[in-house]
Amino acid sequence: MRLIPISFARVRVGFTLLLIALLLFPACFGKSDPKREPASDFKIGSYTTDHLLPEGESSFSQILALKKPVVLNFWGGDCPPCREEMPDFQEVANQFTGNVIFVGVDVGPFVGLGTHDQAKSLLKEFDITYPTGYAIDDTPVRAYNIPGLPITMLIDAQGRVAKTKTGLYREADLTKDLKKLLSE
Repeated sequence: MRLIPISFARVRVGFTLLLIALLLFPACFGKSDPKREPASDFKIGSYTTDHLLPEGESSFSQILALKKPVVLNFWGGDCPPCREEMPDFQEVANQFTGNVIFVGVDVGPFVGLGTHDQAKSLLKEFDITYPTGYAIDDTPVRAYNIPGLPITMLIDAQGRVAKTKTGLYREADLTKDLKKLLSE
């Protein structure tokens, strides 16, 4: 029997390939969801009134108690990308009526991107009919660590944040992500 000498380079290549295979192995059989954090509660004043955001002050936990997926969008009245995405949000909200709750929360005054009057004007200009309101204080800015606007959280029916999207969220991407969330 003849022994074949093994070089250090061959061992290193073999070890590297083994390591890559072990890292990719879980991907071949599906991946588990990362642990989802519960959505934070905060107080909301209403711009539009309905059973979700009654006139006056309510809390986000009242919406989460309905046990439906939620699209939580933080925006400001003087935020150009917020202005650009709002018509898309209205379109998707219309498509998912009854299955997903949309809530737009104006935090513009807390991040220097608009006043309540500018926010109301924006809602009127685009005829936004999904529930919208404003943060009573800076709690959501701190709780959700909002780095800029817009920022959107997709929250599952159990009240856990499934996805966070910072920046412009287009209709096609939002629709795709909501279909995935609803299929879970």
